[in-house]
Amino acid sequence: MSQHNIHLSITGMKCSGCAGHVKSALDNVIGVDSVTVNLAENGAIITGNASVDELMQAVQNAGYSATELKPTAE
Repeated sequence: MSQHNIHLSITGMKCSGCAGHVKSALDNVIGVDSVTVNLAENGAIITGNASVDELMQAVQNAGYSATELKPTAE
């Protein structure tokens, strides 16, 4: 399976501690190579070959909500 970037919108993050908690949850998903969480934009970019469902479940298990942001067509 090839690597790809997945963009998630995260709701419920209020502080840098929340962002760290989300990052840690996503880092622990098998197939994740890197995670960037942006508190100001309420989002995360995940690189790897993990499934979107597994990533969203990890965010939910951490106490937050996530939806996938699909790239827009030009």
